[in-house]
Amino acid sequence: MHRCTLLIVIALFACQTSYSSKFQNEEGGFPEPSVLLKNAQGTHQALASVGRLEAAMSCTAFLWKPADAKAEASALVVTNGHCVMPYSDRATTYEVWTGRPAPADWKLILNYFVDTPDARRTIGIQSIVYASMKSVDLALLELKISWAELEKLGLKPLPIATRAPRSGSPIRTVGVPLGDFPQEEQFLREAHCVEETRVSLVEWYWTWFDTHRNSCADIREGSSGSPVLDAQGAVYAVINTTSATGISDSCYLGNPCELQRPGAFMVANKNYAIPVLDLQDCFHQGTVTFGSACPLPSPDAIAYEAAPFIPTRPVDQNGKPISWQVKAPGAIWKFGAVGEVDCRDDNDYRAEPLPASELPQDNGVYLLCLQKPDADERFPTVVVLSIDTRPPTLKPQLSIFGLETGLRYEPIFQVPELSFYRVGHGPLASTQCESLPLSPYRRIPIPIASKDLPARICVQGEDHAGNPGPIFAYEVTAQDASAVPDRNMRTQPSRDKAKGHDVIRSQ
Repeated sequence: MHRCTLLIVIALFACQTSYSSKFQNEEGGFPEPSVLLKNAQGTHQALASVGRLEAAMSCTAFLWKPADAKAEASALVVTNGHCVMPYSDRATTYEVWTGRPAPADWKLILNYFVDTPDARRTIGIQSIVYASMKSVDLALLELKISWAELEKLGLKPLPIATRAPRSGSPIRTVGVPLGDFPQEEQFLREAHCVEETRVSLVEWYWTWFDTHRNSCADIREGSSGSPVLDAQGAVYAVINTTSATGISDSCYLGNPCELQRPGAFMVANKNYAIPVLDLQDCFHQGTVTFGSACPLPSPDAIAYEAAPFIPTRPVDQNGKPISWQVKAPGAIWKFGAVGEVDCRDDNDYRAEPLPASELPQDNGVYLLCLQKPDADERFPTVVVLSIDTRPPTLKPQLSIFGLETGLRYEPIFQVPELSFYRVGHGPLASTQCESLPLSPYRRIPIPIASKDLPARICVQGEDHAGNPGPIFAYEVTAQDASAVPDRNMRTQPSRDKAKGHDVIRSQ
């Protein structure tokens, strides 16, 4: 296989014919790791306009300048909507923010290279010009500095591409991933891979349409808002989510699902990015303007309340069927399973009261599409419904803490598959988990005295929808009590298939 180093644009062109084969991975994982960027010699000065954003959370953002922006105008940066909006609030599925003041402590750090600490520039955020998690996950923020002042600092905005690269074309992501990188390496990094395809997503409350998919490495906490660049160094999309840490096809937070026929499924180890090609068509003379050419939804949208919990069972704890209670004044609507309904097709919408029937009984993801009559069909309000009646199959992992007086243990949460626990323990010789009364685990490690060892620990997990799993047994001895504190018990993973996804089983 022909190999080459892909660090600058000229090399990207030279290696284009062999690039896609270089990063094929038969196990469906990520290609080569990202590279920590250095700029002491000015090698990556063009990327100095990508920086670390400290807003509602730590993210990445990059400078973008509208074509008609004047030199004295305040500079703008692009990032994700979830970096500035309260993402745990379901209202983010229909709210669009414009013209809001930013909190005083929000800031952007540019020139964020590992080897040039003295060159870094910290700039305050003046306002939230635009933010949305409805249909797209984008935000534009106004900085407390002008374009003219940035130019004096040698900082130039990134260009927006005129077209998206074809599938298999070389691309790169540039951002500030944090995750499990040591603090001294939490600076600008670059990863290379290829453009794969376009897909629409469901993740928890949200639907995002026509995202770009790739397998670039090291997309993790802090990467949100990272620009995705084509071979010419122009931005065509912005990273917004990944399945790198996903554990199920629940479509829950951190487990994004691709909308396919006949359902929604998580594809392991994939990143997704929001397109930004026509962003220029949303700005004229310093103001946001919405219309058919602008790829951003406007604040004029249908709101709703009383949506079902995600995920949910179709019956309550007493076995009584749960019914729809959604309220959305002024909405026309349609409803169906993923793959059977297209919320962006303005056909088949109903101008009648919202459904009050029982929730569907079959497992799967369903979409309740809401629109205003004569609204822009590209940006419907979507209520996501995830029905899950399948018990979790992950075997809980335990952490064992050795103490002078014995030990203490705690089960490890793996949301959404293991979101709640019931636990208990007793003497090894006489304890049978099937008959032992279990109590809810309150997130406080549970002690076992040395005199009570050896012991059998019994653990039952429950998923986020409330489905209880099987009871698992673990044996602990005096040797566990004398072990190094904070060690995980029997956590070497083996691969297994259950509930339609890869799981980690304790040995």
